[in-house]
Amino acid sequence: MRILIIMVFIHVFLSANSAASELDWEVSGFDMPESVVYDPIGKQLIVSNIDGHPMATNRQGYLSRVSLDGKIIEQKWITGMNAPKGMAIVGNTLFIADLKEIHRVDLEKQTLEESILIEDSIFLNDITSDSAGNVYISDFMDHKIYRLHNGKTTIWLEDELISHPNGLLVDEGTLYVGNWGVGMREDFTTDTLGSLIAVNLSNQQVTPVLHGEALGNLDGIIRIGNDLLVNDWINGKLFTLNPKGKKMIAQFPAGLADIGQHNNVIYLPLMLDDKLQAMRLTQ
Repeated sequence: MRILIIMVFIHVFLSANSAASELDWEVSGFDMPESVVYDPIGKQLIVSNIDGHPMATNRQGYLSRVSLDGKIIEQKWITGMNAPKGMAIVGNTLFIADLKEIHRVDLEKQTLEESILIEDSIFLNDITSDSAGNVYISDFMDHKIYRLHNGKTTIWLEDELISHPNGLLVDEGTLYVGNWGVGMREDFTTDTLGSLIAVNLSNQQVTPVLHGEALGNLDGIIRIGNDLLVNDWINGKLFTLNPKGKKMIAQFPAGLADIGQHNNVIYLPLMLDDKLQAMRLTQ
């Protein structure tokens, strides 16, 4: 997740269930990396760095550029943000969720073009887009999903099945939402683990995802082939889900944040360890 929690670090290891995956590379030197996205224009990875408290408005947050073979191209590429978290690319525009703002970066000009304030929001967290270019943003502390459409932001969804919404992914006509859980305590653990839910983009019907119930304190969501992959921030677990069932495929340190992917490679920001790892699926 996107919150700093003082926890005991555990060493990275692949679980017994993860024979179909292998660690490709690791790079250090970030400042609380929270999210990673593949940039098809620059053929590179973009990493958001919180660099401070995840709710601080200190303008210390920034974006890094990283090569696909795991080398930092430019550490502080786009600066002047607060606590940048989830990202999504629409055409040549990169959108970034940052507390009460959505930043818009022109990938060709490599400049921060605009910061859009959502006044009633509290903790904008992840961001995704649909095929029409609409952008969806989760508000982790306010149990809402916002939509940016034609330059205007509105509350798109409020539903009792959404509990501290974190990770978002639009896949065809469905918006997948990774919930953090119910009954959040001061240390951000929860009475009930979060579940993965599906929202129909056409009619906003909300349904639980099969095998996605009570998975964990959920953060990133990606799709590779027939599988959805989702991770638990607090416990560092990485799961695959498909209609046949779920499986934990890898175990990482606490603080595994908003995962990304390109082809069959998963990119894993280890927020509390200031690292980015790449894991290649071999099946």
